[in-house]
Amino acid sequence: MFKFIVDVTKSLGPNFQVIITDHADLQDDWFQETVVERWRGGNKLIPESW
Repeated sequence: MFKFIVDVTKSLGPNFQVIITDHADLQDDWFQETVVERWRGGNKLIPESW
């Protein structure tokens, strides 16, 4: 499923963005190249201070 999402996103253009919130961490290069942030170990998308 993730490979499909990456392929479709690339086909739609360089400025198309998809945000996925999931705990997947595939070791494939194509997957690792798409990861911008990892929300683990106390890092959160929305900080508790908000």
